[in-house]
Amino acid sequence: MCDRDAENAVEEIPSMPEQFRYGVNCVVEALQPVVAKGLKAVLLFGVPSKLIKVSILFNSASVTPVLFV
Repeated sequence: MCDRDAENAVEEIPSMPEQFRYGVNCVVEALQPVVAKGLKAVLLFGVPSKLIKVSILFNSASVTPVLFV
């Protein structure tokens, strides 16, 4: 398994057969064949792996958020 934060990583996504995560240094090379076939746009998602996930809920009677860590 690759290091998800590695700039040169190419990692298959187990829950999505034939789909991969690409490190920032691999994206352009991976897209070149489909751009040559006419692909005009790409939507990229950055996935930080070292941030704490926090759930934020807002009570409709209050503007103060409720945080669950």
